[in-house]
Amino acid sequence: MGLDIGDAFTLYFETKELMALQSAFSEFLSGSAKSAAASLVLKQTVLGGVVGALAWPLAILNLGQLIDTPWAVGLERAKRAGKLLAEVLASRAHGKRPVALIGYSLGALAIFTCLQELHSRGSFGIVDTAVLLGMPANSQSQTAWTACCQCVSRKVVVGFSQKDWVLAFLFRASAFCTHLAGLSGVDAGALFKDQPLLRRKLQSLDLSTIVTEHADYLGKIDEIIVEVSRFL
Repeated sequence: MGLDIGDAFTLYFETKELMALQSAFSEFLSGSAKSAAASLVLKQTVLGGVVGALAWPLAILNLGQLIDTPWAVGLERAKRAGKLLAEVLASRAHGKRPVALIGYSLGALAIFTCLQELHSRGSFGIVDTAVLLGMPANSQSQTAWTACCQCVSRKVVVGFSQKDWVLAFLFRASAFCTHLAGLSGVDAGALFKDQPLLRRKLQSLDLSTIVTEHADYLGKIDEIIVEVSRFL
């Protein structure tokens, strides 16, 4: 079964801040950072070398100040948006039909937060499927992933790319930079050793052959959805 598209809605949140982030990304990627990173990705996956050794080229580090602050703002606003989305879904403003939520990057984080909020409210049976692409969240948080999977009725698909150097760079100073869902997926077997139902519900999809930088989640979304549909 694939994604059955009925009524489709797009969630807009904090457009001013997200436009500022987009502009910062464009400036960041238009400079020498992209060419430096491209040669880096050809040599090794992000997880295999750069994040572990923190050996970022100087050309990339010098441009980091362009995106660090807008990204930090975006993370917080995405979490706020997720809580508000949960409130709307819990009110059944969409009716009693099950909902499929699909998002990438900060949109995926908003959905992840939404699912945790729905779980805390005891609002089950609302979300049928969740697709989280390139998500900037810890892949080893058992509490968060348990809440997420318990709240979703059918499938949680986590799309990731080991070549997403932009996401790795954004979390270069984070304690869990090597455990990002958007870089390594989520190990359902490790999280849910004694919970087979949750283990089967959570699927990780390696998109490294399609996604080599964060913007590819948008630019190549048609290819990605075809891959995702095979898990549903």
